[in-house]
Amino acid sequence: MSYHKNTRKEDLISVLKEIGEQATSKKITIELKTKLEKSAAFKDDPDFVINLLNLSVEDRQAKAERQLQETNSQLELEKIKLQQIEREIELQKTLAEGQATQQSSKGDTNNLENLIKSVKKLTIQIPTKTENFGLFFQSLERSFRVKNVPENLKVEILINILGERTHNVLLYIKYDEIKEYDLVKSLILREFQPTAQECLLNFRKAKRQADETHVQFATRLSAMFKYYLKIRNIVDFNSLVDLMISDKFLDTLEPETASHIKIMQADQ
Repeated sequence: MSYHKNTRKEDLISVLKEIGEQATSKKITIELKTKLEKSAAFKDDPDFVINLLNLSVEDRQAKAERQLQETNSQLELEKIKLQQIEREIELQKTLAEGQATQQSSKGDTNNLENLIKSVKKLTIQIPTKTENFGLFFQSLERSFRVKNVPENLKVEILINILGERTHNVLLYIKYDEIKEYDLVKSLILREFQPTAQECLLNFRKAKRQADETHVQFATRLSAMFKYYLKIRNIVDFNSLVDLMISDKFLDTLEPETASHIKIMQADQ
């Protein structure tokens, strides 16, 4: 067994301490490596010690990756907050200058296009992460209030802003429901959120990527399964057992019956 190519000084120090050896950061990497190879534990079972070292490296890399993901998520959230502040300034400016004008429910094409542009300008950008869509709708509805958007135009403006993201939703809306903003909004939010069955299927089909360590893969699997349990409202061991039995039972049903049950679960 060979040393991990990304071994660092802190990994050597960590393993040396774990096997009962003294180690400080004052020593250079080659000295720490020599000390490790001369230790009693290494002489007794070198493969075990090197395995400890490699696991330490993978664990450090996994933690660094998680921290990077958390930082990126935080940066996106801060970006959205900054956009909210910028749009708030735009809103206040619009109100102060008295530019907010009422639109009639009949409004012609030019007025509607101008209204769409105005609302879009006052609304934050469409987020890339589904969990931030709540902030998007909060900003959009504030723009609606400032521009005095009639109720019968809200859906049309929303569809125009989201573009192709609404195509799947529109397929399931009846003609007489197309003007109901709250209904369309709820369907759009549901469309962007993965169902419980999709989460379970993604977990079962997950495979380790070529550039992913076993520790990183295990961490990703853990996060996927915990999210599945969260949306299924699993809070204790007994409910977890019931869920696992239910999922197993569902797998034994005829495809049509199982599909019907999954659709009912998604609608809950």
